[in-house]
Amino acid sequence: MNLLPYTWNGYAINDWKWNGTNVGEWSSEFPMGQRANLKATGVYSPIAYNYPKLSTVQAADHYIVVTFHPKSLTHSLSYMREQLKQWFPVGEDYTPHQLIAQDIEDSNRQWYLSGIPVSVDQNDAGEFQVTIALSDPVWRVATASTTGNFAVNANPTTKNLTVIGNVPAQPVITIAPQSARTGSYSYKRYVKIYNSTTKAFPFAVSTVDITFGGLDTAALVTAVKALANGDDFRVYVDGNEIYRWFGTGTKAFNQTGTLVWCNIPHSPGQVGTLLGALPNNGTAVTVTFKKTAANLVVLKALAAAINQAFIIGNEIFTYSRANVDLVNYQITSCNRAQKTTSFAAHSAGDSVTWIEHDVWVLYGNSSATAPDIDDTQKPLIDLTNSTNTSWVWSTFYDTTSPRPGAWIPLVVASVVNKLAAQLLTNWYTGDATALADPATELGLMMQTYNYLNVWKAETGALQWSFYHPAGFTTASMSGKKYAYDLSAWPTAAGLYKSKDLKSLNNVWNEAKPSVAQTPSTFTHNTVSLAGTYLYVILMFKGSIAAKASNLAYLQGDTVTLALGSGVLTGALLTEQNNYQLTAVITNTTSGESLTLDVIMSTALTLTLDLGAKTAVLSDGSNVFNGVTLSPNRANADWLDIGQDTNGKFTGAAALSIAEAGVANETWNISWRDASL
Repeated sequence: MNLLPYTWNGYAINDWKWNGTNVGEWSSEFPMGQRANLKATGVYSPIAYNYPKLSTVQAADHYIVVTFHPKSLTHSLSYMREQLKQWFPVGEDYTPHQLIAQDIEDSNRQWYLSGIPVSVDQNDAGEFQVTIALSDPVWRVATASTTGNFAVNANPTTKNLTVIGNVPAQPVITIAPQSARTGSYSYKRYVKIYNSTTKAFPFAVSTVDITFGGLDTAALVTAVKALANGDDFRVYVDGNEIYRWFGTGTKAFNQTGTLVWCNIPHSPGQVGTLLGALPNNGTAVTVTFKKTAANLVVLKALAAAINQAFIIGNEIFTYSRANVDLVNYQITSCNRAQKTTSFAAHSAGDSVTWIEHDVWVLYGNSSATAPDIDDTQKPLIDLTNSTNTSWVWSTFYDTTSPRPGAWIPLVVASVVNKLAAQLLTNWYTGDATALADPATELGLMMQTYNYLNVWKAETGALQWSFYHPAGFTTASMSGKKYAYDLSAWPTAAGLYKSKDLKSLNNVWNEAKPSVAQTPSTFTHNTVSLAGTYLYVILMFKGSIAAKASNLAYLQGDTVTLALGSGVLTGALLTEQNNYQLTAVITNTTSGESLTLDVIMSTALTLTLDLGAKTAVLSDGSNVFNGVTLSPNRANADWLDIGQDTNGKFTGAAALSIAEAGVANETWNISWRDASL
């Protein structure tokens, strides 16, 4: 390559004019050695009494210099300086621009670098030198090479590529399915789910029925759209398959009211306010927010969001992070009526709510086998009798794993435990002080202790507590209570509520049993909490008498809590045809590969930018998690072309596309040749 400067930021820097007047013949060039200046800095670790050890090297900052000098001069150098100040406004323009050069030994092929000017200097010879800080030192061809569209209708399909330069290139691949394929999931439904509150839903309370009230899976089985055992019913969140559990009985799979439970954590919701009205038509639109501090926070969150989608009313919009304008409080080029939603009119002041996760249910794969399910993550609530607004428990705690829906036990205080140096007063998990795992009871017991042949009374405090960001409005509980001796009973023996755990308020309290040494039952049905409380606590606090072998306990056997209005919002949307892209792209020259598992349709196009490491559908959906690198990757690049198995540049690449069941897809591969 023999490069000469050609343009900077669109200006022809070898064709000088000042205010339209030809000011003389000037030329620009790269000083000798500029393109060979590749630098790195050694990173050393100090060693006592010896030379430091070289650990690695760190790439240094990279700059390039362009020299401007006259061939003849009809105007003063001050004109030249004023022109350069306009082209290279040092300290005023902080946006990288392209420097394009022509290779005079290769038919003026154009190559470019990107950078920001950092100095304009004049030397004694009447020359100006402009220094540009570079985004990276790699020259790239201005006009990308491309295979053009080609069909992938056989497994495998191979495409041979030729790369010039001396650095491997990073291609952009587009994939557009043209017709249905076999051996995959034929149907999908979008799960519209989002958090419109300011509170997070962590894993501990992330359980949600994604059918939002039941799904007629019996009809799917009858229509031969799903397997009767439900093995092909899968849930994908942000491109990754997650565990799912069905209810039982009439709520099981192949029933008219199937419940499907998943754990989908949500961070605090981001809810903005629409500035102006939107009509119920159009394909792309600018969504403008009111200029408030709160909306600026929302826009900053949307500018960094992985899932680029929001909802206004019942209409879902998708967008690109690059189109979030924090100055004008707007997002440009938003796609409307996405994810099977419909156009709708929206008014000024309507809420604009971020959809954090892209959630789909898939089915219709006749060859599917049972998915791997990790029951250490299975919710502890009753998955048959619970709903998204009412949680029911008959199991409460699991010592082997922190499962969602778990109650938290705690020994707050105990006199006896200090004397005995062991947990005699404690929580328990089975019936009547027994142990069970998972816990079938919320058990709390106090005991006396024989200390130096004297029985000591117990004064203690025990509790089981549960938290949910949506809060609770009513509570039901059935359980047992027991006292070996009736002369003393804890003053707090019942359910308490709290908004912050700083103050506790009693919901009900259990009087001491009427008969000693005989368990008695209690029941409290749908007791109003007179408000919304984030915590409920089963409390056993107070004293029991200093009697031999004295024991008292309180336990909850079943619990039902009605959740407050701040639950996750959602709905299961209409069925549509699915296209499950499951291709493996292998560079047989280098041995590197990418595996794709992407939920899309024949109406969408997938764009893989292997240099930027992005995977985006044409509706704006980010499907980054649907891309898996080959396990033997030695670096963070996705899939380079033009190198061999040792990473040495060869200029050749053979891409093999393997996809079982493929019928007809249109692919296009483009790349920019690169050189140092």
